[in-house]
Amino acid sequence: ADEMASNDAWGLEVGSRLGLTDYGFYGYALICSPTLRKALEFSIKYHQLATPTVMMSLEPDAGDGVAHFGVEDTLLVPAIYRFNILLQFGLVYSLFRDMLGPDFRFVYAQMRFGPGNMPERISDLLQCPVRYDRDRNIVAFDQDLLDAPLRRANMATWQATRQICDDLLEKITSVT
Repeated sequence: ADEMASNDAWGLEVGSRLGLTDYGFYGYALICSPTLRKALEFSIKYHQLATPTVMMSLEPDAGDGVAHFGVEDTLLVPAIYRFNILLQFGLVYSLFRDMLGPDFRFVYAQMRFGPGNMPERISDLLQCPVRYDRDRNIVAFDQDLLDAPLRRANMATWQATRQICDDLLEKITSVT
């Protein structure tokens, strides 16, 4: 708890250490998706399997040649809101780099909350400019990346892992 209080970039640091294979079938479905668009659409549809603490959105044409991927907290616990959003942004950045390669960079990120006590650390970890006190939590990226083939695309694996995720999602939703 002390580390979280003194280092408000902690969630981002934790999230950025996770990779696609840490998510099991969900992660494998993402990494072998044919395109980034398909991977992001998959992540939104199946988010309950890996990221049930947020809702996600994709705006493919946000203007100026960028697309937006957004996350919004569903826990509704003010004390951990910032941590949850930064955790998700760390995860998203790690996943984008896993799918697109280590040279990938966001154009910018924006957060609903203020800069806190470590804005330079957050910008360094996301490797892009960060805007605070905005109306949405989003990361912006080159929209041309949406339909380019992913480097590890594999249709057979993608279809098989999607079927497994369909089955898992059905089990989860039939219980609730």
